[in-house]
Amino acid sequence: MRPDTVQVPRYLPDTLDVRRDLLDYYDEVQRFDRDVGRLLDVLETAGELGNTIVIVTSDNGLPFPRAKATVYDGGVRIPLAIRWPGAARAGSIEDAFASLTDIAPTALELAGLKPPDVMTGRTLLPLLRARPRSGAIASSSSASATPTSGRGTSAIR
Repeated sequence: MRPDTVQVPRYLPDTLDVRRDLLDYYDEVQRFDRDVGRLLDVLETAGELGNTIVIVTSDNGLPFPRAKATVYDGGVRIPLAIRWPGAARAGSIEDAFASLTDIAPTALELAGLKPPDVMTGRTLLPLLRARPRSGAIASSSSASATPTSGRGTSAIR
């Protein structure tokens, strides 16, 4: 990518330095995507990919002002990808609000356990199992914000 092709979020100044910083960030996203792809390849080679639920996320939003560690959209919109063979819809995007606190109750239910009532998160299983709804689910090829690893249409497949 070139700096002149970068879409700068409205809350950041549109300068060459910011565009370059965004490109550096996108390079890191692509590196992480390649690394996850390699891990999936290892699981596939071991014959375990079809038996493995993969959850990939980030701990914060974009590493920019008004984003990382804030409650603005740039700080709360973090990646969360779940690969669940035979159950979750591959290549789909859900626009429902989810939190990292939802991962623990989801993992417990996936293991066949009931999450304790004191947990603040909620299970994501209904979202993962739901049928696509009009306007809520989009093809990842049309909604992707960053380049893909070259394997399929999304970073997590």
